[in-house]
Amino acid sequence: MLRSVNVRISKIKYLINKMEKRLEIREIYDIISMSSGWSPLFKFILEDIVEEKVKKIIGNSLDDLNLIVDSVVYEKENNHNFLRICLDSDKMIDLDLIVKATNIINPLIDEANIIDEEYHLDIYGKSKGE
Repeated sequence: MLRSVNVRISKIKYLINKMEKRLEIREIYDIISMSSGWSPLFKFILEDIVEEKVKKIIGNSLDDLNLIVDSVVYEKENNHNFLRICLDSDKMIDLDLIVKATNIINPLIDEANIIDEEYHLDIYGKSKGE
């Protein structure tokens, strides 16, 4: 049973990765929002692809700050679009570190031009204990 699920996940990821090369993040999330009756697994895989895409854009640009991207979410809230990036570190993440990270991430995301609609970039640190 588990092998069957893993094979299906691999096939779905393969197809989505082929599609993803032609889709912007907003389009992937449009598919997710329309997929209320779809398998939760399919939604999870789509969200995972978006996260991988943003992490690839950011790459190792935060290494000097000793930060890593923990999670990425693109969502609509009160008719506003948000790209939320959660950062993590071995040390405490204070506001100064968030500002430095934002100054690195913002131009990378803008240059990649992965979202063609207006959105708010929300970068925050993971709370210790999460």
